[in-house]
Amino acid sequence: MPSPSQSPTPTSPTLHPPPFTTCTPQETSPLFTVLPPEIRHEIFSYALSSYEDPDPAHAYARETYWRRPGHSAPRRTDTALLRTCKQAYLETWFMPFALAEHTIYLTAVDRAPPLGPRGGRISVPALKTALSVIHRAHFHSTSMGTGTGTGTAQGTDDESKNEAEGENDDDDDEGMPIDIETGPVRIFAQLWILQPGSALSRVLSLEHFAPRLVTLTIRYTDFWHWEDNRPLFVHAEWVRMVVFPASVTTFVIEFESLERRREEVDIVAGQAVEKWVFRRRDGKTLKARGGDETTVQRWSGSSMFGGRRWVRDETRPGVLDYYVLSVPWRVSNDQEQRLVSPDIRVPDDFVQPPVPFQGGVSLTKLDMRMAGVTVDTPAQEAVDLVREARSHRSAMRARTRSIGRAWRMEGIMRGRGRGSDLI
Repeated sequence: MPSPSQSPTPTSPTLHPPPFTTCTPQETSPLFTVLPPEIRHEIFSYALSSYEDPDPAHAYARETYWRRPGHSAPRRTDTALLRTCKQAYLETWFMPFALAEHTIYLTAVDRAPPLGPRGGRISVPALKTALSVIHRAHFHSTSMGTGTGTGTAQGTDDESKNEAEGENDDDDDEGMPIDIETGPVRIFAQLWILQPGSALSRVLSLEHFAPRLVTLTIRYTDFWHWEDNRPLFVHAEWVRMVVFPASVTTFVIEFESLERRREEVDIVAGQAVEKWVFRRRDGKTLKARGGDETTVQRWSGSSMFGGRRWVRDETRPGVLDYYVLSVPWRVSNDQEQRLVSPDIRVPDDFVQPPVPFQGGVSLTKLDMRMAGVTVDTPAQEAVDLVREARSHRSAMRARTRSIGRAWRMEGIMRGRGRGSDLI
């Protein structure tokens, strides 16, 4: 992902407005003389869209918390177009950033890839800086009459579009700065960081932040007490606290857990559809309808993460099967003065299906290495080998301690025999 903090390379350009004041008008180029700005914008948007880096050397390790469908490698953007001529640079310099899907992790450090283009995520301060640079430069270009027509106002529903196009006939709005629409925003959040609401609010309240789509993914390992197989629940302080930019038309929550726990996912997601309402800055709300608007995704990933192999939940050696339910909240014209949005949880009388493997919960990477166990070793065999290796190590430690005591005792007895050697 392009980031303003990176040195200029083909995959991570710095975010610099045009440093020149004049450029050749390209009067012989059909691209600039025949095609209108709107068509050029579509062409440039296609050419500067981001995609997952196909280089295997940059792929995320399979045994991490963050590798998943759509996030198997950092995203990159080919930016050769910006170096073709000044006119092209003038129209496209901000687009690699504006079009990119910005991925933000509200998680512990070990639950997210490294910052920057090679890690595939951007920090909130870097995002804030980039938005400010684009806003200042774009406002300057539009006020000078050199804008490309790619900016949008904060509101993107019909009413906001009309206001941005000047249909309100308010002369006071003439010359007011408008924001560049930013690309989709993807947020991964552990519940202990998400639920107070302050961390997400800091992201959504960034100045000049104008995405249409925001997606929040709550992964299996982001829920409270997933290690102990506790029933799913989500406190809703953050739901009541956060306020979305007026540009947001769709907010999607992806609820994820293991395939065997899909009924729990359906329960908490159903409660969210029924009870949760989100606010926009312009006073409008985002509401979910459920039903046909929800989508289900299934995928399989490694059972190794966090330095452990989670044998309890394996459906086959080294593999966990996941169930993801996506729920969209869309703009509603209803104005609600009081939004309750209560907590959601699996009922106390819900009976979980049994875990796939009853012989243990997890194995550490160290234990596996000492026992000669790999991620492909069947669960029961792996547990037996680890226990055998642990028992062997315990016996060796006990023998070592016994020998040590014998040596110390022999030394004491020899010392007593010499007498003068004792202090």
